[in-house]
Amino acid sequence: MDKQHCVLTVAIPTFNGAATLNKALDSVMSELEAGVEVLVVDNCSDQDLKAIFSEHAGRYNNLRYLRNSENIGFDRNVDLAMREAKGDFVWVLGDDDIILPGGIREVLSIIAANPESGAIYVDCPHPIKLPKGAEGVCRGGDDFFARTRFKNGFVSTNVFNKKLWSEVDVSKYLDTGWVHMGFLMEALPRSPSYVTEHMCVDYIRDGTAAMRWGADGSFIYAGLKLIRVVRQMPAKFYSRRTRRMAYGTVKGGYWRNIPLAKAKGLQIGLPLLADFACLYKGFLTFWVFDLPLLLCPSVVFKILYKLYKSSFR
Repeated sequence: MDKQHCVLTVAIPTFNGAATLNKALDSVMSELEAGVEVLVVDNCSDQDLKAIFSEHAGRYNNLRYLRNSENIGFDRNVDLAMREAKGDFVWVLGDDDIILPGGIREVLSIIAANPESGAIYVDCPHPIKLPKGAEGVCRGGDDFFARTRFKNGFVSTNVFNKKLWSEVDVSKYLDTGWVHMGFLMEALPRSPSYVTEHMCVDYIRDGTAAMRWGADGSFIYAGLKLIRVVRQMPAKFYSRRTRRMAYGTVKGGYWRNIPLAKAKGLQIGLPLLADFACLYKGFLTFWVFDLPLLLCPSVVFKILYKLYKSSFR
């Protein structure tokens, strides 16, 4: 990038994202403005992602590509992208997500008006519903999470203040799959943040993203890992209501996600049941609704899933 000050880096951590990276880059490049760079951080993919990147780099001069010599995991790759970014703020974009038209301009306008923000939340296909006039500056973590309802777990909804990221110790959240949530939990008590209802990101909706994510029911494990991260929310900064909201946000989808995960191959053993019980023993609905779903034979859900798919043919 030239000597112009870099306000925003769109950082795309990727691993074997050849099926979607082109679309992700296209969505960003069509929206680029002055003071914005794009950084692709390849986590030692088996695929030749450099060739995909080079197609775009031939037309633009504010793109950078870094490739790790070994796979360091999702969290460490995100952390590396944050440290290597040149922008004051870093929008972490999943390699199977896209920035919607006007998204970069919206974020730049928020940064210009709120340069002290530690983080900015932009809306996504699972929109938040704020009371009239509630969009804008948040004072403290309780306020931020009350407005976003933890939908910022979707990494592409987050724009982070790079300086603040460097000041927060995220090491204890590495290898959880949720380093971005750990950062928010630690950073928001010390910094204002901003929430906008403007929808700026979306999934790539051609089926490729779904094929890569959750094919074996792994999203159930990801949800449990998120709850373990949330348990580290310091009580001196966060209310009990906020912590329970986090549990409920993940748990609220179990009536749908447990059957889907089991239909896609998730094996329910005693260790997994013990994890569920340990994390949700204080929720009556776990014992009444979720546990029976976990104990129900997988073949039932596999048959129902096949019938569901066949109904659309």
